[in-house]
Amino acid sequence: MSDEFLSAADCLREFRSARAEVEALAARVSSWTVEDGDGWNAKDHLAHLSAWQERMVRWFEEGARGKVRDRPEPDFGFDQIDELNARDFGLARERPLPEVQATFARTADAVEALIASLNDDDLNRADRYPWLGFEARHTIIGNTFGHHREHLDHLRALVERSA
Repeated sequence: MSDEFLSAADCLREFRSARAEVEALAARVSSWTVEDGDGWNAKDHLAHLSAWQERMVRWFEEGARGKVRDRPEPDFGFDQIDELNARDFGLARERPLPEVQATFARTADAVEALIASLNDDDLNRADRYPWLGFEARHTIIGNTFGHHREHLDHLRALVERSA
């Protein structure tokens, strides 16, 4: 996959593949309380991925309505990602596992619908979504399948630790 171009078909395929890997690993976790070296359990990883999936879909939905929102969130800039992730972690930590699993599925379905609605120009033309300031493929990769892959090693380790 080139950094210069991502076809809509490849984007959808990559997302579906990464989602399936996350879901398969999550299904293999036998103890959702076992933590990795960063103090996160498998539920925390799913909640984190869900938060970013949901956030990204919201950016596109609001952008389509002409609303330019503060990204990544109001009161948080991209230089405050660690603080935003910590806030999300705290909010999600006490959520029940079935709710986190359902949220991951719901947000992943929304991402899949978003990606399926895009064409090659939508992904690769910087002027298509001026509120982004760059090509949409970067936002989609970074908040979906690229992000999922960053968490796969953590999830694999949690599967091993929980065995």
